[in-house]
Amino acid sequence: MSLTVANTETILGRRCGGLMTAVGVTDYKDAIAWALAEMGYTVADPTLPTDAEVAAVPNSLRNRFLALAEYRLLANILGNLAAVDTKLGPRDEKLSQLADYIKDRMESLKDEYGLGSSSGYGVMTLDIAQKGDDD
Repeated sequence: MSLTVANTETILGRRCGGLMTAVGVTDYKDAIAWALAEMGYTVADPTLPTDAEVAAVPNSLRNRFLALAEYRLLANILGNLAAVDTKLGPRDEKLSQLADYIKDRMESLKDEYGLGSSSGYGVMTLDIAQKGDDD
């Protein structure tokens, strides 16, 4: 069975739903579109990936695609997290611990799936030597 946007969202919701709720992130679509683009697939609208675009991911790359989407979703969650600890009366929130957990999960995904090790972009090396007045 091919992936669709809906079942990709279901999988991501199972993986990150609690974190999303904690920070008020409600949309999966840009994470899905980003993952597709990172894998080299064309996405016509980065805010609205289609079932056809998601279905283009072969079963052999499904886990990598889902890991990339989860990684981006975690980055979105982290970006929306006010990473400060607060205490107001009996209420005590350790949001910095949540941020640490998210960062650890992102590192785990990077290690497990090699995310970030090769994004398909080349590396440019510059061999620049400082020249003096005599050169």
